[in-house]
Parts: sequence; structure tokens; C-alpha cells
Amino acid sequence: KCLAILVCFLICIETTAQVILPRSIDGTGKTDVSDEMNSFFDSLPEGSRVVFPKGKTFRVEGILRIRNKKDLVIDGNGSSIIAETTGKDVPVAVGKPKHNWPRSREHLLVENSTGISIVDLIVRGPHKTGGVSEKAYVKELEAQHGISIYNSRNITVDSVKITHVFGDCIY
Repeated sequence: KCLAILVCFLICIETTAQVILPRSIDGTGKTDVSDEMNSFFDSLPEGSRVVFPKGKTFRVEGILRIRNKKDLVIDGNGSSIIAETTGKDVPVAVGKPKHNWPRSREHLLVENSTGISIVDLIVRGPHKTGGVSEKAYVKELEAQHGISIYNSRNITVDSVKITHVFGDCIY
């Protein structure tokens, strides 16, 4: 029994490819890196472990999309994904209806995926007075969730801080 468990454990370790987020993606938070981040995530093979550089800030004014992925770990390494605007002047994200933009801008979207883990990440939206008070509610932007999960299974969100969003932290 012990040998069988050890073999399975070794196989699982070998199939996880660790990928460092490319340095070419601006980690200062000064420029919108939505397109670069989405191209990077789209290119990842099954079973990848993405490691963000420690403590960086990535400005994503569109939607960071994790779509059609299997067995992916996103290790934020204490980094932040931030939005500085409501998204009204940002082109409509792929797959989103134009009439519902920017209301439906999620900051991070997991869709049609299984076995996704998101750990040690900060997601900060643009809502400076967000919270649970009556003044915090903005109907036109109520679906700007921190993380949205659609048609997906076995999703883990651990040690993730979500702040200043107009919608739910996790939907």
C-alpha cells in the first residue's frame, strides 16, 4: 500500500509545471495589463502552477479570465490585481454583452474549469467607499464581483483578500 501511494504522489508532483508570471507584464500597477494577462493565462497547459512575483501590483481594467482550464494553481504570492476605474471607458470584455457593460465586469472570472486553486492574492476594485452601507450600493455596477465562478467544479479560494468591489466578493 505504501509503495502505491508514493508512486501516485510522485506522478502528481511531476505533472505540475511551475510557471512564473513573465517579467514583461508590468507589475507596478501603472498600466492596464488585461490583454497581456489574459494571453498568458490562455496559453497555460493543463496542470500548471502559476506563481506571481512577490508583492507586485497588476492593473486589470478589463476581466482576468480563467476559462476552460483544468488543474490550475494560481499562487498570487501576496501580489495584487487592481482596477482603478469602473471600466466604463474600457472595451467590452470578450463574451460579455455590450448592453450590460461595465455592470458585469468581474475582476477575476473562472469559467468552464475544474480543479482551480487561487491562493495568496489580493483583488482590489475601484469602489473607494465600498462596504455594506446604503451609500455603498451602486445599482449600475452591482455585478462587479471580485471573483465570479461559472459552470466550474472543485474551485478553491484560499488566503485571498477582496476589497473595494461594487458587487459580491465571490459570486
